[in-house]
Amino acid sequence: MLGNDLLTPYTQHLTPIFIMLKILAMSCVLLATITGGMADEVPEGGKRLDAFAVDKETTLEQVLEKTNRYLATTKPRLRLDDYVAILEELKDTSRYQVVTAGEFAKTQTPDKVLVFLRHDVDGAPETALRMAREENKRGMKGSYFFRPTAVYYGQREAHRIVRYASMDEHYRKIQALGAEIGVHTDLLHMKITMDIDPLAFQKEELKYWRDNGFPIVGSVSNGDALLRQLGVNNMWTFSEFGKKGFVDYKGKRYTYGDHSVSDFGFEYEAYRITQNKHISDIGLTYKNGADFVAAFRQFKPGDRVSFLSHPMWWRADEIENKPTAP
Repeated sequence: MLGNDLLTPYTQHLTPIFIMLKILAMSCVLLATITGGMADEVPEGGKRLDAFAVDKETTLEQVLEKTNRYLATTKPRLRLDDYVAILEELKDTSRYQVVTAGEFAKTQTPDKVLVFLRHDVDGAPETALRMAREENKRGMKGSYFFRPTAVYYGQREAHRIVRYASMDEHYRKIQALGAEIGVHTDLLHMKITMDIDPLAFQKEELKYWRDNGFPIVGSVSNGDALLRQLGVNNMWTFSEFGKKGFVDYKGKRYTYGDHSVSDFGFEYEAYRITQNKHISDIGLTYKNGADFVAAFRQFKPGDRVSFLSHPMWWRADEIENKPTAP
């Protein structure tokens, strides 16, 4: 067995080799960490700032014709008469007080049923106008939320929406009846499918609305099928809903919950101001006006009720009365 004094010359020569091998091993680990991180990294999307534009050439007639072609592919479930039956019930001012979304949060009625009339205009702006006229006849007013991704709103391109300026005439008719105009926001859906910055888009859109005579203060989020598949919601765009996070879609990562309702330029988001008492035309719970009326009669003074309609489902009579081509 060799003594320590005999091993020393060998260890003196081997030590630099060990050090070099150790440095090489550490470098390999570091390189693997870096390249592995790069492989797992997902680029952040939703940065485009040029998503809003205006089309001043397409006429209102052309827009409505295009919209009606789209509506021909859908089947409504209710008639305008069904909505009139609801309004006839709600015109009893000894029992009900009907308000817009903007008024709902500020109004207290312990001796009446407070009702907020919400209309999400996804595809039938002409039916929305008919509903607003019926409300006006009875001294009522509702809130009409128009969706930027709807067929009547504008032309959707790869990374932007080109708004039809001619539709402003139609929106003004509804506003002139006392109705509140709002935005049916589709911001997270637009962010992941168009790669846009939703904050930039919303500020540009609101500026256009307000510059053209629509003092919009509120919004309500659209329920989107694609987002449901991805397990997220348009509402989560707003930090007030407490859902800060991200979703990966087609190779990019899209964050949500980074900005508040006020950051986007709104005073309220309708889902934030309503409570758990509501009536809706979603599903087949209520098949006609009488069913809706019966539901309203179950409420008690002091109840705060949100009534949601989608005008495209309330136009069965329009189809029935449409003249056939010769």
